Amino acid sequence: GEDRFYIVTGTGFRTHDLSWISDHIGSGLDARLTDVTEEYGTLSLMGPRARDVLQAVTEADVSNAAFPFGQAHEIAIAGHSVKALRVTYVGELGWELHVPIAAAGEVFDALMAAGKAHGIRPVGY
Repeated sequence: GEDRFYIVTGTGFRTHDLSWISDHIGSGLDARLTDVTEEYGTLSLMGPRARDVLQAVTEADVSNAAFPFGQAHEIAIAGHSVKALRVTYVGELGWELHVPIAAAGEVFDALMAAGKAHGIRPVGY
């Protein structure tokens, strides 16, 4: 909603950013800061066929019109609620998928199965 925010920060900035935000929440405000870092894993789906792969594993509309760059939506993949962020780090179409830790394996497997026909390959760091 308009009164809720989901903040994504760089891996090495967690402690700094949590502290800075906590220090700058005005006193008397009805505001909470909840660190959910340990609850989610991140899978990135990037490349020219990313939309085809993602559409194959969700009923959500991931068309450009429904899901433009810079937006985030809750979608279901393999029966799990996933925070999908339309971003890219490779200059191609892409999504960053924030997946509950316990569901990461199932979501990964679903993406790999759907992507097989498109030549999907696991890469990362």
